[in-house]
Amino acid sequence: MGNITEENTWENNVYYFEETDLVKGGEDGISNLPSKQLANRTTWLKNAMRGYADLTIVTTSVTLVKVDVLLKIVVINSNSTSIELTLPILDPTDKGLKVPIVAYGVTKQVSITSQGANDIQFGVSARQKLFMGDSESLELIWLGDKWIVLDYNGNFTEVGSPGYGYSQKPNTVIANGALLSRADYPRLWQYVQTLGPSLITDFLWTNTPGYKGFFSSGDGSITFRVPDLRSMFIRGLDLGAGIDIGRNNENPGGYEADEFKSHTHNQSDDQTQGNGPGYGYVYGLYQQTRNKNTGSAGGAETRPKNIGLIPLIKT
Repeated sequence: MGNITEENTWENNVYYFEETDLVKGGEDGISNLPSKQLANRTTWLKNAMRGYADLTIVTTSVTLVKVDVLLKIVVINSNSTSIELTLPILDPTDKGLKVPIVAYGVTKQVSITSQGANDIQFGVSARQKLFMGDSESLELIWLGDKWIVLDYNGNFTEVGSPGYGYSQKPNTVIANGALLSRADYPRLWQYVQTLGPSLITDFLWTNTPGYKGFFSSGDGSITFRVPDLRSMFIRGLDLGAGIDIGRNNENPGGYEADEFKSHTHNQSDDQTQGNGPGYGYVYGLYQQTRNKNTGSAGGAETRPKNIGLIPLIKT
């Protein structure tokens, strides 16, 4: 007597015998088909109750198929090459299938691509491709005709944001005006292209004073440049408030030189009595009025008290 070999598969239907069916046993016998289908459902439900049954390890670019994601966590692990992971084509009957994806130990950002046009819904944005950095994760769910991002952990909605730290954080670059590879930082470059006037040519960035707070298009093909925020304070743009009127450029990233508010000082002056050029008759005396400067005070710049941290851009 043999036993049914169970498979981790959800059976959409369970067969029932027709009056014309002949009794036939064995591995492929029709008499064992309903029992096999029910056994497969039981195994699938058991795995679904306890979580994900297995892992799909990805170390190179690959197009997934359904068996790669069914009750599995997709783990992307590569420390040397760029990876493009293409999502599987599923049927409408697979609606509700969840696919968690984790990037672990990757040195370059990973692209997650659908096989249709704009088949990944991230909030209100429909996309064909998403990018992931190291230690980031996504959970996708299949709606029957497209994928939606159910949950995520990482810089997916904060890419391009400035920040500060005592050390460089994961999935950030130091905002020191460096040239970066578009291929190595595709998510940041994708964001930078949406910035309009805050993205300038590298010639303008390099040769025009006051333009280093912008991103540049680098060499125009394979690089781009991040802002140089070293030693800079961040201040909200005036945006019509009429308070800050000295900025040389009102676009995000625009520079403003240091300055102190116009004011006067009271100053006493010694006056000498006499008679001759430069003397005037004041209150019955001939006196000399002299102009003189105050003594030098202060240092190399005007600044408030501050703490220095490393300026960073999220990638």
